[in-house]
Amino acid sequence: DISFCAHTILSAEPLIVLNATEDDRFKFSDVVTGTQQIKFYAGAPIIITDIQTKRTFGVGSLCVTDTNSRDSFSAEEIKMLQTLAGYVVVALEKRAKERERAEKEATVAPEPEVSPLEAVEERALVLKKCMAFTVRKVDETCINLIAQKLKPSVHQAGEYLTRKGESGDPMYFLASGSCICTLNGHELERLGKGQCFGEVGIINMCKMKSTGIESDDARTRCVRAADVMALERCEVLALNFEDAWPLMRKVPNLWYTLQDIAKQRMLRVSKEGGGSSRTQSRAGSFRAR
Repeated sequence: DISFCAHTILSAEPLIVLNATEDDRFKFSDVVTGTQQIKFYAGAPIIITDIQTKRTFGVGSLCVTDTNSRDSFSAEEIKMLQTLAGYVVVALEKRAKERERAEKEATVAPEPEVSPLEAVEERALVLKKCMAFTVRKVDETCINLIAQKLKPSVHQAGEYLTRKGESGDPMYFLASGSCICTLNGHELERLGKGQCFGEVGIINMCKMKSTGIESDDARTRCVRAADVMALERCEVLALNFEDAWPLMRKVPNLWYTLQDIAKQRMLRVSKEGGGSSRTQSRAGSFRAR
């Protein structure tokens, strides 16, 4: 190969050609004899290091050309050329690292966001401000007892927390953000900080349990009657049926308040659904939100 750059890449040192017409390596090159009429060439190799193998190899050159020959190219000018080539190497290696990092991030699923409500004390503060605990006064000892059983989670905008037809376990207390409850595409209500949802399912499961029905059977028969979707980033506290069952008997004020909330919601669901939504088919499945 009689090209300037091919010779430059093969060496670790800059290639300086003061007069190509007098250099046996290049005097017959098309860039010298053709329309470009290159007479002077100064090029520094661009050598990069493979991130994985740590091997170095030339990928190109940074060069200066002229149609006029020169008598000299100083050491200072050569150093400037090498410095500029070094900048190119840094930019290329940075781009390679960014590409490698992007590929790794694309193959690794993002870790779920950790809720700041991991501490029992923080969960208890949330409960004290929830309507279900303020309508009828709930003893602070009972609130702390419930807070110990709650499981915090974070949900992003557009994420469904409940879907119609799914099991009615668990119920949720909304610590921050807002949600929308819909049935068959129609809005039933907006839910904000301090409200709860899913209580219908927990109440019906507890009633079934009190009559001797097994827990698994109660979960199967109690299904949600509507969808609840996060409108923005939401923090929620979940109370599952197994924890709620013993707690409800210890905290009757909470039980009565949840029953009141459930009655109002079931009326809305019944109205939107065009009839009673308390039972489902001959199996007698309770409909829960």
